[in-house]
Amino acid sequence: MVALPVIIPNTLSAPLKILAVWDTGATCSCITETIAKRLGAKPTGKAEVSGVNDTKTVNTYLIDLYLPNNVIFGNVNVTEAKSLGANIDMLIGMDIMLAGDMAISNIDKKTTFSFRMPASKEIDFVPGTIAYNRAQDAKKRREALKKKKRKSRKRKR
Repeated sequence: MVALPVIIPNTLSAPLKILAVWDTGATCSCITETIAKRLGAKPTGKAEVSGVNDTKTVNTYLIDLYLPNNVIFGNVNVTEAKSLGANIDMLIGMDIMLAGDMAISNIDKKTTFSFRMPASKEIDFVPGTIAYNRAQDAKKRREALKKKKRKSRKRKR
């Protein structure tokens, strides 16, 4: 788990500096009900969210988000969570992570997390995996095309 401080501008008072967890398993980002109230955020709609144990209908909000490296995300659609655990106010999901590059490194027992936006190049610590994955994707596309052509020929007969 990577938890970093982020800032959410607040129309009611000073910006909120909160702790956010970067969660690659989360499709979308969410804030706690407490943070939504502190922001004075008005719900913009409802969304179905699925967790480990259940699916719920929750409020959605539009927020601005400032990352520590001066990356700004405006009008982020977030869902509401009752609680995210001790001192955690937000989950940053793949909706935000897909906008850039991120890496985690561990040198001398010090973990460093880095995010940049826009994405500028592929980061691959295992030589050859990008080429292998691209070849596998191309192979799947060729197989799907062959299958489609066979079905088309059968229908013409």
